[in-house]
Parts: sequence; structure tokens; C-alpha cells
Amino acid sequence: MKFKSIIIISICSILCSCQNSNWRNENNSIRPTCELTGEIYFQSEFQEIKENQLNSHYFWTTMNHSNIEVAVDLEDGELKMAEPKSDKSFFELEDGKLEIINSGEFGGALNFISSDNILDTISIWKIPINFVFEFKSKIYFLVGIAHGMDSGGALYELKRIDNEFSYEEVVRLDSAPEAVSIFRNKILIAGHQMFTVVENFNKDNIVKEAFWSSLYPNSISVKNEDEVYIGMRGGYAKLSLISKEVKYFQYRKE
Repeated sequence: MKFKSIIIISICSILCSCQNSNWRNENNSIRPTCELTGEIYFQSEFQEIKENQLNSHYFWTTMNHSNIEVAVDLEDGELKMAEPKSDKSFFELEDGKLEIINSGEFGGALNFISSDNILDTISIWKIPINFVFEFKSKIYFLVGIAHGMDSGGALYELKRIDNEFSYEEVVRLDSAPEAVSIFRNKILIAGHQMFTVVENFNKDNIVKEAFWSSLYPNSISVKNEDEVYIGMRGGYAKLSLISKEVKYFQYRKE
């Protein structure tokens, strides 16, 4: 939403909920971003699926072949949903940018491109990179891939001395990371078939063998600890970090 004056911007900033403002501030460095674009969806167009249906073969097959992709975001504390668009595959630095390449099983890379000489590219690591983000004044990145029956990944800290880059694994993940969010000093990761909370660089797989395996989560929006929304193929999920209960809402427009 575009405002016409600084005064209006200031007033709206004050009126916005603190939780939503914190969420935006904590997540504005994550690259690539998943933005809402194209067709807009409304909550009235979704139907909650009962728990005993989530793990059925019919449900999984139907949703896996759905042509609907739903991304989630929060605007003034209100859930917004639309078709997703991944964007910004560069992470900006003061003297250049990190290039993020992810071609899945066909490879990828993390490169540094200098602002002084764009032809002077430094190869940091030739591996598919899922996300790069700033957390507690340091830069981290996520890697991982789900292929066949295998799924896993890791969280790394990116280190730099002048133009010498290195990286160190800080958390090993049990499921390939597909969406990430930061909320109150916690890193929230929607994996291929898990939901993981990383706090003080200790992981807690609060959801294991999640029903959304191969529904490809694309975005996470956090209103509070009891309302975490996850966008994915065919609909969206609502997760409580407190009770660890997960509900799924399937797109069922009449």
C-alpha cells in the first residue's frame, strides 16, 4: 500500500500491530522473497480438512496435482493470500551482493559480485542455496534438497575477512528447508515434511512427518505463537507453536 505523505506513513506505522511490525522487520532481509501476486484468494474460499483425511492417499494425490499455489502474508494483522512469486535472488551487501542460485538436483551456487567490478565474481560454494538472511547481525544461509526418499539440509553461518569467504555449519536439519521466517529470535523453517524451530541454534522438530510432503511450502507468516500460517500447493496451513496443532485449509472455491 502506497501512502501520499510522510504524515500518513507515520500514523499508519503507529496504528499497525506490534507483532506484525516485528514480523516484517525480522523478515525483510530474507532472500529470495516470496511475494503475493496474481490472483487473490479469500478465506471464505477455503475449507478445513479433517485430520483423519490429511494422510489419506486420495487427499495427497489430489493436492499434489493441484494447479493452485497459495502464498501467505499478514497486512495489519490480517491474513492475505494470493499466488506466489519468488523474487530477489540477490542479497545486498555494502560493497556488492550475494548471488543465490538454486536449480535443485541440477546444482546451484552462492557467489559474491563486487560493486566495483561486476566481472570479478567470487565463487563461495557450488551447491543449491535455498535462502540467505541476516540474523542477529550475522549472515546465514540454508541449503537442502528433497529427492526421492532423501530429504535433509543445514543452516550455515557465512563468514568473511576482506574478500575471503568461508562458512560453518551451525545446525543440521532433518528435512529440506522450503520456507523460512524469523520471529522473536527464533528461526522457523517449513521443511519438506517437517516444521522446525531453531532457537539459540538448537533445533526442535515440532511437526514430524507433516502431511504437506511434496506440497512445497512457499511462505511463512507469523501473527503470534498461536497463529503461524504456511502457504503451499492447494491451500494453507495454520500452526500453533504452543500446542503444535496443525490445521489445513484447502482451496475449494465454488
